[in-house]
Amino acid sequence: METAQTTARILVVDDNPEIREILHILLGGEGYEIDEARDGASALKQTETAEYDLIILDIMMPGMNGYQTCREIKMILPEMERITVRRMSSGFMSWRLTRRRRR
Repeated sequence: METAQTTARILVVDDNPEIREILHILLGGEGYEIDEARDGASALKQTETAEYDLIILDIMMPGMNGYQTCREIKMILPEMERITVRRMSSGFMSWRLTRRRRR
């Protein structure tokens, strides 16, 4: 007997189109359904009309930053039990990748 498998839906919020594209390729390649938003305001609109299993949110964005966006999302989606915020910069990611290649 086969069971139906649901695909997790992920919202990637980043003002950098290259970061959005990389995450779309990586996560989409693993079978996740990916939506993208270029800023906090766009992310808020999308969370009002769609349900997400995970939101990957950049902290440093023009206009509404990631912390403000997270607070607003919590108000829109009070049923979410927990929102985890992890801080990572693209510069840190590049440094880690370069360091690994040199070893």
